[in-house]
Amino acid sequence: MIGNTFQFAWEVSLIEWCQNSLPSFFVNGLKYVSYLGDAVISVAIVCIFYLWYDKKLGRKILFSTITSMMFATEIKNIFKRRRPYFDNENIECLKVVDKDFDMFDVKKQGFSFPSLHSSNTVSIFGNIYNYYCKKPLLILAIAISLIVGISRFVLGCHYPTDVLVGWAIGITFVLLFSQAEKKLSDKQIYICFIVLGLIGCFYCESADFFQSFGIGLNFILCEIIDKKYINFKNTRNPVKGILRLVFGLGVFVLVLESLKLPFSKEFLEGDSIVSNLYLAFRYGLSTLVGVGLTPFVYKYNIFKLKD
Repeated sequence: MIGNTFQFAWEVSLIEWCQNSLPSFFVNGLKYVSYLGDAVISVAIVCIFYLWYDKKLGRKILFSTITSMMFATEIKNIFKRRRPYFDNENIECLKVVDKDFDMFDVKKQGFSFPSLHSSNTVSIFGNIYNYYCKKPLLILAIAISLIVGISRFVLGCHYPTDVLVGWAIGITFVLLFSQAEKKLSDKQIYICFIVLGLIGCFYCESADFFQSFGIGLNFILCEIIDKKYINFKNTRNPVKGILRLVFGLGVFVLVLESLKLPFSKEFLEGDSIVSNLYLAFRYGLSTLVGVGLTPFVYKYNIFKLKD
């Protein structure tokens, strides 16, 4: 048996009660709400701020979220807690983590503790509140974090304690990065991130870890390139902002998918260290080109749009 089973009786009872007692329309709605914590949505939100609206806030969100993701995944690979539906026949998985693989494939569906969706939402929306310090944003951050976290155990993907620890990790890294920006230089922050990532390389097997490490490592290069060669400015022109967003994300996806072409599906989906390192390389290079190099185009303003 892959992974470890440890659970509190109240957690199993709570999940079973939710799945059997809550209205079906509410549970179905949670399937869509849960997407707010997905890595794809996280990348899109980072790009909206970094490439379009507020580069400084985008940087805070990315570093805080990627670092908390990496740390949470390192914890996952230590505890290796199996998801609740693996070991409790009365708990149904209502939203598979990775629909391309069998829902009972432990390695592909990932371990349960802690919840990355929960840490992601707290980190993203917590940083937005922490940056602007406006009460409506605090309410929004709490509401989204709560509903996404609740959705993860109602859908059978996590135990409630996975969610609680995910929230704690998200809050911790919002506060840690806020203090780090005040007390550490950029170089020191980069070194801390790299050291944390290298530790995980020795024992982590999860794709989430290598994706986040690859993205974070290459975002450091994006920062260096921007400060030395580009220094692009944000824009308040919505058309210009949307063009930047579509262009950046489009290039990101294009590079990510193109790097699949030279290799077989078996290699790309494999669990070997070489496959995982190539995964980190794919996501890293896609970040470097889509986020770090596309701003070179901005200074030419080919559509002649005002900021």
